[in-house]
Amino acid sequence: MNASANASPVDIVMLGSFSLWTRGTLQSRALPLARELASSAGLRFAFVTTPWDAPEQAGNSEIVDGIPIYNTSAILQSQVASVARQQLALLKQLRPALVHIFKPKAAAGLTADLLFRLGSGAPIIVDHDDWEGDGGWNDRAGYSALARRMFAYQERRIVRVSAAVTAASTLLETWARRLRSADELANVTFLPNGLSPDWLTALRRGHATPTERRLVLYSRFAEFSSEWLVSTLQQIDYRLGSHVQLDIVGDAPADLLGTANLTWLRPTCHGYVDRAQLPRLLGSASVALYPYDDNLINRSKQSVKLLELMASGCAIVASDVGDIRRIAGDTVVTPTTGKAGDFAAQTIELLENPERAAALGQAAGKRVEHFSTTALARRLLPVYERAGLR
Repeated sequence: MNASANASPVDIVMLGSFSLWTRGTLQSRALPLARELASSAGLRFAFVTTPWDAPEQAGNSEIVDGIPIYNTSAILQSQVASVARQQLALLKQLRPALVHIFKPKAAAGLTADLLFRLGSGAPIIVDHDDWEGDGGWNDRAGYSALARRMFAYQERRIVRVSAAVTAASTLLETWARRLRSADELANVTFLPNGLSPDWLTALRRGHATPTERRLVLYSRFAEFSSEWLVSTLQQIDYRLGSHVQLDIVGDAPADLLGTANLTWLRPTCHGYVDRAQLPRLLGSASVALYPYDDNLINRSKQSVKLLELMASGCAIVASDVGDIRRIAGDTVVTPTTGKAGDFAAQTIELLENPERAAALGQAAGKRVEHFSTTALARRLLPVYERAGLR
């Protein structure tokens, strides 16, 4: 459904290339920031996106917390011209004072490039939260050769010429500064992910003083190899002398523990769980594992799951990769190497020292306040103002 021909103009359109509800970028990054600034600064937002990953939403519109969401009816790669035309038509009807693009690729990237070439009057800001081009998602996502070339071009082009860049990680912030001209460096802003105040409160309420030794692994399971994980769990198991509950939360491979032969660890694979169950599952753990392989995708990302573990009061053993230390600081234990034995040793040390684990978890719960969407919205508002929002 298109915006009404006489729709009231908005201050900011957040422009995307996928469904609001199936990808974390719009749902967990863009929407909470829009809510905060609508409430605290009185800004009027709308979302325009192309739900290629949720065809049932094509052409639909809805209102979420007072913010209108518009989905284009064209969603297929073969409809690329129609997608761009529909996004441009929606922008024309909504008459935003500023456009904030979330991910410099695909449909939103094409629309942005057309706006640059057509000389759109509204300043365009790009949000960059993943390495999309070669070495990043281009190598992982199974795109066609043509799509890979287009995404690599879009990433460089849009980051270079946008009025401002919001970057989710240190690597992306540094790369954007190098790519842009010297007089535009002030318009690159580090804007990590955050937790909304209500979700932060819910996660904190789920924390309970552990009555047993309990370990949690909460991950997308794309950031490290299954072989590494099995080896790590086997070494933890070998050093244990009593039972420890292991809760595995997320899209773990079905045969993940098929060859583990664990004696003391008692694993329960929960799979994807309802959001309402997360505070209890995370908050009941005394120690959390948070591993990353050292690669370009992991170095350029900033994980909401790490923030959720911090808010839940877990002591966290994590890889020293990318922004883990910038986000968690000294509240996280980072093994000297990424080897399974180092992870196992640090995990056992925390399981056997509940006082230290509790102190780390308490410190993490305080530090995560810096990454509330309330705090991040205060950082984003000056970006909009410097880009020309009046």
